[in-house]
Amino acid sequence: SDVDNWLKLKKKQRDANGRLVLNAEQYAAVKRVTDRVKKELQHAADDKVDPGEPLRWLVHGGPGTGKSHVIKQVREFFQDVLHWDMGINFQVVALQAVMADMLGGDTIHHACGIPVFKGGQTADFTTQKQSEVAKRVLQWRWLIIDEISMVSAKLLAEIDVKLRSAVRALGTQKHDSLGADRPFGGLNVLFCGDFWQLEPPDGGFLAGIPTEFIRAGRKYAAAPTIAHGQALFWSGGENGTQGVTELKLCERCDDVWLQEVQEELRKGKLSENNHAFLHGLPTSVP
Repeated sequence: SDVDNWLKLKKKQRDANGRLVLNAEQYAAVKRVTDRVKKELQHAADDKVDPGEPLRWLVHGGPGTGKSHVIKQVREFFQDVLHWDMGINFQVVALQAVMADMLGGDTIHHACGIPVFKGGQTADFTTQKQSEVAKRVLQWRWLIIDEISMVSAKLLAEIDVKLRSAVRALGTQKHDSLGADRPFGGLNVLFCGDFWQLEPPDGGFLAGIPTEFIRAGRKYAAAPTIAHGQALFWSGGENGTQGVTELKLCERCDDVWLQEVQEELRKGKLSENNHAFLHGLPTSVP
């Protein structure tokens, strides 16, 4: 199939410098997406084939490990192999407009029709926004959220609630075998980011221990709350994020010392020598 041929090409394709376009970790993340697409294509060709649960997966890694590169490769796959259109069949979103623009996507608030500033909205305005969102997500099968660490738990819960209400039931995977709403209206969702960064100033941290979710017996109703947003990441299986692909190999920089400094800063364990060097103080080595 075209999907398999594209995968084979990506596994051995090299750039102008002779380096693999996708390292093993990045390839694993991309393959996770293509495997899911193949399953849905099989179901589309034969409705007796069980498409399984939509994919909700996290691609995680430090600076320079190629998270955005994975998104670009997935986007290439969608557009060049499946001939899908951005914004119609799939959408790439980020919290900040500058990041969304770099990826050729949209902001979370605009794409999902979530107001940046709450309050002061009439019922007519809300209805109009809901109608616009429903039209935008009519054919979406995938939602890719970049810089997920910047997204608060409350905002992720709002995205989930919005998509549950906006995605139509006919011809989608909105409902599971029992007729219950799936997270994000049954869309496949790919999260990309690095949780070893500063957490959002408010709205709850997705990587924080979900104490309220645990107290509630690991069950939580879909609502625009911090607890529900954290549950989408911590509950796993059919109710949340199913797993993670960790990108560890730094592709942006080959300097071993700089990689060491970045890793020490991530862990909050800067060595004496590196601390002294960064502050222009005497070090024990040249």
